[in-house]
Amino acid sequence: MIALPITVGPKGQLRRAESVDSVMALIGAMAGTTPGTWPHAPWFGLQPRFLDANMRLEQHSSLADAINTALVELDLTWVKVQAVRTAQPCPPGERRFDITLAVEGQGPVFRQLTTS
Repeated sequence: MIALPITVGPKGQLRRAESVDSVMALIGAMAGTTPGTWPHAPWFGLQPRFLDANMRLEQHSSLADAINTALVELDLTWVKVQAVRTAQPCPPGERRFDITLAVEGQGPVFRQLTTS
């Protein structure tokens, strides 16, 4: 049995990935996926929501809600997005978000996501 999540190490070997990093990779995949990509899971494709986010606003609660909906649909109940904020400083033309995750048994965890 292989424990998931896994990642490929620098020499090609499989190793266990950090759970939070795997969730952030998943959120990054959602941010780059259009809703029509998987008709059976339109909640997964969040690209338009990330592209439409007003980078002059500090808080993006609708993005947090959309990500949390997807996490629940994927049965990831041990993690929840508490906040999505525009990263400061965020140079013009860049789309960077500070994401605060509430991880069961850990408390808040902070990560940054850059989208195109």
